[in-house]
Amino acid sequence: MYLLLHYLRASCLLAMLLCGCHAGASTTNYFYARTESHTTSGLCIGCSILTPSNAVDTGVKTTFSTMKLTVSVLGAYVTQRLTFTTTATANQDVYILLESTTGSLLSVTGLGGLDITSYKAGVSNLDTKASTSFAISLLSGSATKYVIKVHQTKPFDAIELKLKAGIVSALTNLRVYSAWYTTVTLPVELATFDGYSAGGINTLKWSTASEINNAGFDLERSIDGVDFTAIATIPGAGNSNVRTDYSYHDIDAPALSYYRLLQRDYDGQVDYSPVISVHAASAYMGPVTIVSNPFEDRISVRYIAAEAETGELALYDLNGTVVATTSLAAVAGQNELSLTHLEQLPAGQYILALTTATISRRLPVIKL
Repeated sequence: MYLLLHYLRASCLLAMLLCGCHAGASTTNYFYARTESHTTSGLCIGCSILTPSNAVDTGVKTTFSTMKLTVSVLGAYVTQRLTFTTTATANQDVYILLESTTGSLLSVTGLGGLDITSYKAGVSNLDTKASTSFAISLLSGSATKYVIKVHQTKPFDAIELKLKAGIVSALTNLRVYSAWYTTVTLPVELATFDGYSAGGINTLKWSTASEINNAGFDLERSIDGVDFTAIATIPGAGNSNVRTDYSYHDIDAPALSYYRLLQRDYDGQVDYSPVISVHAASAYMGPVTIVSNPFEDRISVRYIAAEAETGELALYDLNGTVVATTSLAAVAGQNELSLTHLEQLPAGQYILALTTATISRRLPVIKL
């Protein structure tokens, strides 16, 4: 699976919401908070949440709730919890559109009295973040409205804003317009990309789980892994929500070859797959299937071994660092093995490597 840059370009996603940034054939889905609840502390005399339901409309930038602190008494606070209709996966960013009622600039210091905590199924994730963890930017076209971005490491279906009096900030009134998070539907899901050599011919195989506006692939080859040249163009399926398999036979390839795929959309947008290598001595030992790709907290593979053997399953980041590994003792025939406890890994692209005495396979995977 690839085209990960679309998934990781948080700045572009924000621009898409605010000013209409184009991101190829990717589709950005917005999930807004749709219900709210609020509280005030007993110490906060006259504190309130004004027009609270205005904080949970679908992105309207003209209506808002107001978190109001009338007396700056140490320990006083007001809270507003904004709940989504769906649950966001771990390592998502949540966005909140805010404004000071005085028109003052919002900054880390100015928001010093604001804490944000995520919730799931009504239970706190115990991940309260202060203003030093916020990414703050002006809303395009506005001089007073700010988009606050907060990264959440755990799954969540609600966020709670807590405005505290008498802490750091003199901010006592805060307008809350809306809260949302986004997901991206990728134009092409590359499920597998692999190659093997037999009789002086390198066979390249790849498959997609789904395709949107996929014009096709350029298969590119390199002898050093740096400079690539296109050796074939293979038409894509266009639009598909089922697995599609592709293959190409590279005749009289060098002893060691590097390959990558350039995927092209109908609108001219392009993106690259990970690079794989094929050595003339490598052998194809049957299919290796990734059971869970993309993955969250675990990833499993199934493969067929010609005989009982030992080996290793390892996960690498794009810098070549091993981030998880497990040994294996395979039996002749079908085998399944897993890497677990992966929930703390950052979202993004990784390489899964299966290595035994008779097989060496490297497959691209994605952590959500």
